[in-house]
Amino acid sequence: MFLLGLGLPAIRFHDLRATWATLLLCKGVEPIKVMKAGGWRDIKTLMIYVRKAGVDIRGMSDCLDLHDPARDGNNVLTFRPAEANSPKK
Repeated sequence: MFLLGLGLPAIRFHDLRATWATLLLCKGVEPIKVMKAGGWRDIKTLMIYVRKAGVDIRGMSDCLDLHDPARDGNNVLTFRPAEANSPKK
């Protein structure tokens, strides 16, 4: 009711709990700890959140060296507003 009164969509407790678990998993908290703190009785249920958060595959492509922090900012493009690109009448 509070959120609806502010013109925001309703949020279920399940959504808050799922978001909380996903954020903890993304921050590297061990799944067994999240499971215990969140009240999940079965690790299989918690693993749904691990899969959705991508925690189980985090870092797997790091070996490809696709990101070079030393090159950040070297390819910055500046775009003009759309109206500046329109043909003149």
